[in-house]
Amino acid sequence: MKNVYLICGDERYLVAQKENEIKKAALPDETMAAMNHSVFKDSIDTGELTAACEMLPFMAEKRLVQVRYSGLFTAGKKDDTEAVAAYLAEIPETTVLVFTESETDGRNSLYKAVKKYGEVFDFKPLKPYELVDHVKKHCKVKIPAEYFVTCVGSSIERINGELDKLIVYTDGKDITEQDIDEVCSKTPEMNMFKLLEAVGRRNTAEALDIYHNMLSAKGSSFGVLTMLVRQLKIMIECRYLAEKGMPAKQIADNLPEYKLFERSARGYVEQSKNFKRTALYKYLTQCYKCEENIKNGLVDDEMGVELLIIGMNDRM
Repeated sequence: MKNVYLICGDERYLVAQKENEIKKAALPDETMAAMNHSVFKDSIDTGELTAACEMLPFMAEKRLVQVRYSGLFTAGKKDDTEAVAAYLAEIPETTVLVFTESETDGRNSLYKAVKKYGEVFDFKPLKPYELVDHVKKHCKVKIPAEYFVTCVGSSIERINGELDKLIVYTDGKDITEQDIDEVCSKTPEMNMFKLLEAVGRRNTAEALDIYHNMLSAKGSSFGVLTMLVRQLKIMIECRYLAEKGMPAKQIADNLPEYKLFERSARGYVEQSKNFKRTALYKYLTQCYKCEENIKNGLVDDEMGVELLIIGMNDRM
């Protein structure tokens, strides 16, 4: 194995998984692991760090030194960064040094040194179809994976948790969309989709129920308003592309910022047909006006969003 690693990225589950993988490889003997493991977190003393790296392992082949969220891979700690970068050329063969960072800069001298002498693992959020592959790989029974990911979101940690709940609930049987609806906690985005679906059917009471349930789940009215703006934008853009003759798969590919599946893009196109195009733009304008009124203290945020939803009852 390498003597130095950098683990970074937004997908915390994969970051933690890689940390554990390297730890097990460096310290396979659990009985001696504590004797050969040093952890530095946040602000660090470079002298103490190099001293820990220079220590010989005790009755083991390797010594593991972990540095977590030091800030050495961004601007602001130039002297320490350059000192550690220079040290990597001299790190003992018996030491495995692992950096875990939330922010990194590829131009940083320490980042470049890790790439030269070791290996960098950058775990970016998975794309929608990579998440579907993850679900199918970890679920031993049939599951509507696209619908599942759409409902529970893109966090792998959350996906795994909800998947465990489903497997217990179905007792090893194939999983259906109904099972997912009955067991899984929906993302705010999925709830917003359902809210606009209710508005599209002119079922204001159901739309308000969904809104109040979102607030009960520790959501904020302003957060709901932000998601409402996002959903209206997706509907408008999906409809525009569909009217140009673009199929759902291509629509999803052309709107990467929304991380849509083909199924999702098709759903937004169908949902948008419940409204005239002028109504969608009008509602979007009303959302911005509601936001302005809330920020200026002209209306209570919860009541402002509630009145906005109630007012979305025409199609002009």
